[in-house]
Amino acid sequence: MDLWWINHISGVDEEQLEKRISFEVLGGGQGNISPSEMVLHLVNHPTNDRGHIGEMMCKTDYEMGTYGLSIYLRDAQQKI
Repeated sequence: MDLWWINHISGVDEEQLEKRISFEVLGGGQGNISPSEMVLHLVNHPTNDRGHIGEMMCKTDYEMGTYGLSIYLRDAQQKI
């Protein structure tokens, strides 16, 4: 899947990446987005979901440790 995206985006010129595409929002209303913004949304979407899950967990009695990219990178380096 990642390779498909890399190959697809590599073959698209800048003008095509910035062309606005109109759509109907699922919740109602109209929107428009460029292909480059779509890719950015896809890349960042999991971080948004993770933030919502973290927020929900903070509202419970569950004790979460510190989390985030800096902690992940630190822990990943310690495993090497």
